[in-house]
Amino acid sequence: MQEGTRVQGRAPSAAASKGQWLYPILEGRGRQFEGQGRKFGAEFAAYRRAVVAGRISRGEGPLEAGFRSIREGDVLWLYAGDAFGVVGRGTVRNVTGRPRPRVSFTLDKAACRLLAQDPLPGNLARRSTSGSVQAPISLVELPDLLEGLEWWIEHLDDRDERRLRMLGVPSLRQSMARHPSLLQDAGLGALTRTLRALDLALGVVTEPAGARYVVGLDNRVLVVGGLVGGGQASVPTPAVLKAVGTFAWCGWSLKQRAHDFEGEVHNWFVFKRAPNAELLRFLEDAGHSVSWVQGGQIDLGPRTRLRWPLPQRAAARSLRQNSTAGAPIPPTTTPRRGSYLAPPAGTS
Repeated sequence: MQEGTRVQGRAPSAAASKGQWLYPILEGRGRQFEGQGRKFGAEFAAYRRAVVAGRISRGEGPLEAGFRSIREGDVLWLYAGDAFGVVGRGTVRNVTGRPRPRVSFTLDKAACRLLAQDPLPGNLARRSTSGSVQAPISLVELPDLLEGLEWWIEHLDDRDERRLRMLGVPSLRQSMARHPSLLQDAGLGALTRTLRALDLALGVVTEPAGARYVVGLDNRVLVVGGLVGGGQASVPTPAVLKAVGTFAWCGWSLKQRAHDFEGEVHNWFVFKRAPNAELLRFLEDAGHSVSWVQGGQIDLGPRTRLRWPLPQRAAARSLRQNSTAGAPIPPTTTPRRGSYLAPPAGTS
């Protein structure tokens, strides 16, 4: 079976025979996690750090819906809101009804470690739902979303590896396995989520001196992005100027390896704090993209935001194309509800 391809009439998988739910773990809504004698809230950064460090094993929270339907053994896909997407998976341990309906669940540690660092973007998951995800949603009526979630865990890295083979760089997930702290910086993690929302295959380039850069690739664009120190001075510091040259060289050299790649090379600078306004203009005037983290959320420079309009562009692209080289769906095409998560039969 082609990866992610739905086959009509096939026997349901073991996972499909269980109840499957999209369960929101929004901060401030009574969700919490625990492990090693400690409790953690549902704030994404804290959740991610605890999952990667292996410090949490269980979770619990209220049931705004589904109390009479959710059963022990059902699977919960943990949704951390549109900004972060699907960030974990757990199995229901217990459902209680008094004084208020609540659910407790055991985390699938391997799936949570992967999804906390490389989540299914919220803009893609939301293509299958109507309205915001504020309460548990059964995936029985959303089989494409469920299959897409399973594909994201089981087959996305294979897709990335095939796309990146022309560059000779390891995939993001291969690199994370060797360097668990790779995306420890919130800015770099936000960049990878942004590039995933654009359906780019992600890899990592490691320079001889040890610096690592995130690479995003489809058949139209090659993005080289990474962290840049400083940026708050009124004029570019040597570190910023060095990054400009290093990113440009990295992108150029990668394109030379990929003889069949005819798209554009693009540099993306990630600052830990908002850069100086003049520096921001300088970089964007030169055609680069700029982002930083503010209040726990990624913020984009004004021209960067126009260059990468995430909701609109992501809606025009489709994970139905995820086993191809990344050819886009024409912008005027509107996939049927939920269909984007499964590629068409016959793709490879």
